[in-house]
Amino acid sequence: MNNPITFTKTLYKIVDSRDVTALSEMLHQDVVFRFSNAEPVEGKSAVVDVNRQFFDSITGMSHTFEGFWNQDDVIICNGQVNYVRKDGSQHSAKFATFLIIKDGLVVDYKIYADVSQLYN
Repeated sequence: MNNPITFTKTLYKIVDSRDVTALSEMLHQDVVFRFSNAEPVEGKSAVVDVNRQFFDSITGMSHTFEGFWNQDDVIICNGQVNYVRKDGSQHSAKFATFLIIKDGLVVDYKIYADVSQLYN
């Protein structure tokens, strides 16, 4: 893994572009993904699929960062995510993400954000 901040910004650039192919390349085969209160999703293929479904449910999103923390193979970041709904309206939420890196890839991916109002 290169610099943890660069790694994380690259990951979020891919997420913001909603590019599941590039996202797949950053995920470990044994990745576990949890988004807010949803049940964990295990395995690269399943994680890519759940992200594809989420990306397809919105028109766009962009993340801005407030902070980054790193120790060993753990990266934590927080900030704000701005979503564009299918109807063109917008929703913003604070987020925190916890990443564990193995072999230069994300093996544990937890995102905490209140998206309960995203589809209202």
